[in-house]
Amino acid sequence: MELLAEPMHNMAMVALKTHIRVRAEGAGITLKAIVTFIVLLYDYTNRTGDLALLSFALGQLAYGMCVFVIYAWNYNGLPRFSGIPTKTWSIATYFDEEVLSLSLTMTSQSLVKHFLTEGDKFILSWFSPLEDQGGYAVAVNYGSLIARIVFQPIEETLRLYFSKTLLDVTSGQANTERKSSALSEASRTLVALLHLQVAGSLFLLCFGSQYLTLVLEIFLPAQYLKTSAPKILSAWIWYIPVLAVNGGLEAFLASAAEKKDVNRQSGWMLVFSIIYIGSAIGLYRENYGDVSLVYANIVNLSARIVYVVVFAASFFRRHSGTDYVKWRQVLPSPSLFIALLVSLVVIPASETKWHATQIVQTQGRRAVFNWAVLIHVGIGTALALVCLWTWWNSSQSVLATFRARKTKVT
Repeated sequence: MELLAEPMHNMAMVALKTHIRVRAEGAGITLKAIVTFIVLLYDYTNRTGDLALLSFALGQLAYGMCVFVIYAWNYNGLPRFSGIPTKTWSIATYFDEEVLSLSLTMTSQSLVKHFLTEGDKFILSWFSPLEDQGGYAVAVNYGSLIARIVFQPIEETLRLYFSKTLLDVTSGQANTERKSSALSEASRTLVALLHLQVAGSLFLLCFGSQYLTLVLEIFLPAQYLKTSAPKILSAWIWYIPVLAVNGGLEAFLASAAEKKDVNRQSGWMLVFSIIYIGSAIGLYRENYGDVSLVYANIVNLSARIVYVVVFAASFFRRHSGTDYVKWRQVLPSPSLFIALLVSLVVIPASETKWHATQIVQTQGRRAVFNWAVLIHVGIGTALALVCLWTWWNSSQSVLATFRARKTKVT
């Protein structure tokens, strides 16, 4: 069902009709959750315990059917194609040769990326004891929520934006003025995006690392607190920033790359795969446990970030003769670093004084309304607001890029 909806999904994305996609996927996810819940509730009521996997399958089927129906409704049925000869047939008739060649290249690269994404499961099955694999699965499912809910829509939007903005550059048909304007706009957006991601990453590292243990004690089920899940989620605090930066940069590469660039990246992806496997095995042998997979992914994505940064710099130099990207603006102002450092000193001091984490570990979720816990959380909230205000006042020149873009669209 999802494959049947794919052509209409592509048409909606190319036409920037994101409201159709939001409507289809939003309704699909809602229906999927309802169907899965109903089947699980029936299974629990009858105490059979045999329908867990079936509930997932039925929920996914409901999602696919809902998405297909909404897309078909908006496009009055399946898309109709015209202009295709009926008497003669050949592959060239149905597929553009250049697009087909690029599609095959992208498909081969997707296979490598899929291995990098799913490779942790293979390594986990080889090195990790069975009792720890459940904790890793829980940690990854919780951690990947941010990637699925926040990062994926941003990356898809960026791919569309950069593809549209850089069309005058990559097509080679625009005049010098339009080409220069497109390069300037793309570089400003790229820098502003990286600035936001770096600033957000610093906030996450500062406050997330300090309050994660307390949050897990409240929200994570007790049986999982005894597994490797808390330790892995602590490592995810460092993994999420790298994941965010890599996603934005690779969205730019996917939009700006020519076929030769994609082929070159595919070759390097094999190198990154070797780096990932070597890092994971090496860390396992150093007794890092399941956290090895998270750290190995950080090493892998860091290498990919360096590759795309080099590509972006060479892309702008190749098409303009100068470096359009002002890399120094990616880093936040010194005032934000000072505010975050102060927070890193004050928050541990607050924990030492109020023992909020220890109280939560002792009393469980009832400690949410304990005064010591509330004071400790309040101190962190106040510091976060101060840091946010500091960042906002010191980043107006970078944020002006988004305001200008919004005005232009309006």
